[in-house]
Amino acid sequence: MALKAFKQYQDEVHLEKLKRTIQKHNEIMTYALHRDLISFNPTANIEKEFDSPTVEHFKTLKPKDLSKFMFTLQNV
Repeated sequence: MALKAFKQYQDEVHLEKLKRTIQKHNEIMTYALHRDLISFNPTANIEKEFDSPTVEHFKTLKPKDLSKFMFTLQNV
């Protein structure tokens, strides 16, 4: 049932949303497990069924460009 619910977010546009949703779902299931509301978490490894979102790191300044950046920043 949970697998079907999460499938709708599987396209590339929603992979980050899917990841966060699964994380929150697992937190809820862990809460229920620790309070003996459920005997086991049937969706414990459900994130392995889906692709991971592609991480895009922020661009950084190279050390050689730092002095030019600081000069420009001070003279704005």
